[in-house]
Amino acid sequence: MFPRRILISVYHISGYLMAEVASLIDCGAEVAIIEYPCGFSRVAHQSFMTIKWIDRATVRNVKGVLESLNGWSPDTILCCGWDDKLARKVAKYFRRRGATTVVGVDNPWERSLRQIAHCIISRFYLTHIFDFGWGAGAPQTRYLRFLGFSKDRIKKGFYAADTEKFLSLTHENKGPWPHSFIYVGRYAAEKNMRRMERGFLKALKSMPESDWKLCCIGDGELWEERTIHPCIKHLGYKLPSELQDFVRESGCFVLASTNEHWGVVVHEFALMGLPLICSRRVMSVTDFLLEGENGFLFNPYDEDDIAEAFCAIMRMQDDALSRMGRKSRELGMRLTTNDWAERLLLMRTELLAHESC
Repeated sequence: MFPRRILISVYHISGYLMAEVASLIDCGAEVAIIEYPCGFSRVAHQSFMTIKWIDRATVRNVKGVLESLNGWSPDTILCCGWDDKLARKVAKYFRRRGATTVVGVDNPWERSLRQIAHCIISRFYLTHIFDFGWGAGAPQTRYLRFLGFSKDRIKKGFYAADTEKFLSLTHENKGPWPHSFIYVGRYAAEKNMRRMERGFLKALKSMPESDWKLCCIGDGELWEERTIHPCIKHLGYKLPSELQDFVRESGCFVLASTNEHWGVVVHEFALMGLPLICSRRVMSVTDFLLEGENGFLFNPYDEDDIAEAFCAIMRMQDDALSRMGRKSRELGMRLTTNDWAERLLLMRTELLAHESC
């Protein structure tokens, strides 16, 4: 039996994508990736020597992709989004030659005018190019339904955190539960850090006996606007290899974004066994946060609501926080990188079985 051949088109590769690809390779698949090289690309190219890498910046048309593949013909095409016109043309070309085509979607259904327009025009091009729509979660699969994909052609779980990596960083509670919130991400407007910081300080004011701290890791265009306070630490950018020590000193993850189409970082910290407090505008909470069981949700525009979420964690005893952490890990394990690879491989099997009926 010939090995499966998967062609993936993505704008920039990421750590979690490469973990997913590693699971594909472990399943015996051959992989080619079309990408715009980024800072992470050099490491990935050296780590995955068997992958056929195609520099999107040097390829102008389908003919260029075929020349780069040099006779290698995929049976499955995964396009990480539909915005790239060339990716759509490549998918259409190989679909006509029997390949299964899949489009990954992380946009949640928000009923915007732009999305309504997409729903109208997608029935004339999107569903005629792709056999399956693969949404990150329920908000995305709902959008796919409006885009015209039938229920049996819609899949869930398009993003999976690097399971092995983040399980290895699992919080080991061998002593008092750490009383430190941790934020990891960019210092950018949509991350809503100023309200997050003010909400934390309001929580401290209402609970002056509390010893909880807030630790922020990352950098970005709003670094200079960070809140300076003895109970808030700003540690700047840290390499992934450096995160381990900070995670083990943390007791709860916080993400206050006003607009987060998904948020793989929530899945990552769930796997690491931390309670979570997150904005209702972070879409990945639909899979990885159960209110009151492993964390709390808040309105990102309401500082009092943010403060109450902080207080809810700060009031809890260490054993209750530990139980929340275990629940987070349980929810995180509902989607692994192996699950991701198996779902992609099964799509072609399903399609062929349907066509043979």
